[in-house]
Amino acid sequence: MKSAISGNEKGDSSDALTEAIELRNFVRAEGLARSLNRPQAEIRDLQEKAFRQFVVELRNPHGAIALAKEFNFTGEDVDRLLRRIAEESREEEGEGNEGSRRRFDMKTKRYLDLEEWIREYFKSGKWQKS
Repeated sequence: MKSAISGNEKGDSSDALTEAIELRNFVRAEGLARSLNRPQAEIRDLQEKAFRQFVVELRNPHGAIALAKEFNFTGEDVDRLLRRIAEESREEEGEGNEGSRRRFDMKTKRYLDLEEWIREYFKSGKWQKS
């Protein structure tokens, strides 16, 4: 697919991509990377960062599921990412990291740490049926 962006616009878009990454707006960065025909590995990295952000920082299961579907993640991809996220959360525990903090969950009406939250929303492929 040929990019519709050319010349100066491409430079502006590259700057916008850099800015989106610096601002941690990974969903926007992923879209910009695709429009700039960046390497697939770079796009995939941004997709994984966006998914991780929706899980760890935002604790937004519906958004994370929508991203997984939009990015064509397989069930194995999601499971692998969630395992990695949980592992990193355990390793960073006690260092004031965002993921280890318990947060109130409206659905369960309980405070959940990240691993409990992941089990609640992503257990046994339940997310794929949504």
